[in-house]
Amino acid sequence: MTRKLAVIVAAAAIALVAAGCVTSDDTYNSMNGDRAAAGVSAVQHADDLTSIAQNWANHLRDANSFYHQDLGAVMAWLGLPYCAMGETLAKVPFDYTGAQVEAIWMNSAAHRAIVLDGRYGYVGIGIASDAAQTTTWVVADFGGGC
Repeated sequence: MTRKLAVIVAAAAIALVAAGCVTSDDTYNSMNGDRAAAGVSAVQHADDLTSIAQNWANHLRDANSFYHQDLGAVMAWLGLPYCAMGETLAKVPFDYTGAQVEAIWMNSAAHRAIVLDGRYGYVGIGIASDAAQTTTWVVADFGGGC
């Protein structure tokens, strides 16, 4: 009985941590909800942008930094099929959800403009947390415009 209880408690603890963490699906769905509310078409998931966003989120975490990458250089170097790119960043407590991250972006005029920009038809979301599980970096890279 004690062993079963320990397994149940451990599973519940894992579920609580997982439920409180940013996920790309939650962020993506919240983003598209805000776009729909503004009359803007949904962005589609793009693997190339997800790779770029994930690499940048990992870099920001590893360097304990917070700044934008040079998207023009990224486009030129990788030969991406986008004519326009935009990026939103967030550095939040570990227990934030994707909906909370999206709310932060929507409450910033500059970030809101990127999220709601109709030129962008694609997005990739990268998420990286520190080892102590206290901070999470979220990167959303948008592409489109051709």
